[in-house]
Amino acid sequence: MEARKTQELEPLLAKMREENPRGAFVCDLSMFCQILRLEARQIQRMGIKEYVLLLTLQGAEESGGAQLTDSQIEKGMELLAAVLQQSLRSGDVITRCSARQFLVMLPCCTYEATTKVAQRLQEKFENASERAEVSVQYELEELPVTGTKKV
Repeated sequence: MEARKTQELEPLLAKMREENPRGAFVCDLSMFCQILRLEARQIQRMGIKEYVLLLTLQGAEESGGAQLTDSQIEKGMELLAAVLQQSLRSGDVITRCSARQFLVMLPCCTYEATTKVAQRLQEKFENASERAEVSVQYELEELPVTGTKKV
């Protein structure tokens, strides 16, 4: 049986099409969770593993130095957002999840590839940052498959 053409689908798809997507897909935390759940379903079906990065802005106070001001934190997070947007692929997803943190989902990346991406992001942030008192640390965790952990 062939699909019936009614000319209704094409205009709907045209409305949803994104013009010239560049850099990572930026969304709020709620949408990130929905995308993560969808990705978890897909990787379960395909039998593969994927990883999520948590990037945290840290200051010298973590090693006994002066505490960062709100302005320094915001400037650091703006710089980190720019580094993420410029450095990641258009299919990667990022969200700011706290005052000092971003979550990053890298579809189709192995543990090793995700680690390399995280290290590259740290290096790019350090090179772009004018202040030595601000750095980025990362954690990575395997994306849980559907039904194993609540996201």
